[in-house]
Amino acid sequence: MQEPEMIKLIGTDKLKSKIEALTNADLSKVSYPKILNELLSIGGIPLTLMKIPAGTLISRARLNKSENLFWSEEEISYRNDFMNITEYGRANLPYHSVFYGSLPYPTSDFLSVTPIYELKLNEILPPDFSKGKVTIGFWEVVKPFQVWNIVFDDNLSMKHDRIREDIESYLEIYEKAFPDRIEDLIYLLKFITGEFLKQTKSHHDYKISATYSEYCMNMNKGISGIIYPSLCTEHNGINIALFHKYFDINLRLKHVDLMEIEKTSDTSFTIVDTLISTEFGNLNTDFKYKKVEHGDKHNRL
Repeated sequence: MQEPEMIKLIGTDKLKSKIEALTNADLSKVSYPKILNELLSIGGIPLTLMKIPAGTLISRARLNKSENLFWSEEEISYRNDFMNITEYGRANLPYHSVFYGSLPYPTSDFLSVTPIYELKLNEILPPDFSKGKVTIGFWEVVKPFQVWNIVFDDNLSMKHDRIREDIESYLEIYEKAFPDRIEDLIYLLKFITGEFLKQTKSHHDYKISATYSEYCMNMNKGISGIIYPSLCTEHNGINIALFHKYFDINLRLKHVDLMEIEKTSDTSFTIVDTLISTEFGNLNTDFKYKKVEHGDKHNRL
C-alpha cells in the first residue's frame, strides 16, 4: 500500500477542478504525458491492495475465427507483437502488453462467463451470427501475489465480500492518517474506478485508466497487476490486468477448453464444452486436445 505520508493532496476545490477537466476533456487531443502530469499534480493517488492466493484460477478467452484450433500458450495469453499494439487499452499504453484475464467472481461460473462477454461478440461478429467456437485458457496461480484493487464503488464492492473487506480496511488506515481529507480520497478512488468502467467510443477514451495502470506498474513495489470491474458483465465479473513480466512467474497453464457458443438473444448465449487439453507439449507449444464426452450445455450467459 502507498504510505500515507506520500499523499499530499491539493485543496479540495483545485482537486475537483482537475478531475472535472480530465473527465470532460476530449482525450484524443490530450497526450499521455499531459494526463500523467495532471494525475501527479493532484498530490498523490490513494491505492488499495488485494492478495490473489495460490490455487486461484484465472481465465482468458479467444475467438476461433475459423475451424482452426489454437495450439500454443503464446496464442491465447498476452500479446507479444509489441510494435503492432498501436492503441490504448483499458490497462495498457500503445506498444505495451499486459495479460488480460478474469477472476472467479462472484462465482466460479464467471471463469467462463466473464471472458466470453469480454470478447464483445456483438461488436466483432456479423449481426446474423448464431454459432461459433471460443477457446478459453485457465491458468492456476502458483505463487500468491498482490494487485492494485480498482473495484471502488458502493454498489460494486457490496457484491463481493472479500473486496469490500479489503477496501474497508484500507479506508480505516486512510481515515486515521487523513481524517480531514477522507472524502477527497474516496472521491479520487471513485473517479479512478469510473475510468475503468467507462463506455468508450475510441481507444483514446482509455487514456486515463491506461495512464493510471502505467503509473502503478512503475512504482517498483513488486505489485503484479490490477483488478477492476468487468463493464461487459454489467459490473458483476472482475477482470485482472497482469503485468506481463509477472505472468510466467505467477501463473501456470492448467487446462484449455474449446467451447461451442450459440447466440440465444442479443445479450445471452449457451455454451457447450467440446474439447479439452491438459497436455501442452514442450514449453506449452503443442496442445493435445481430447473430446469432451456428453458435454453439458450451460445457459450461463
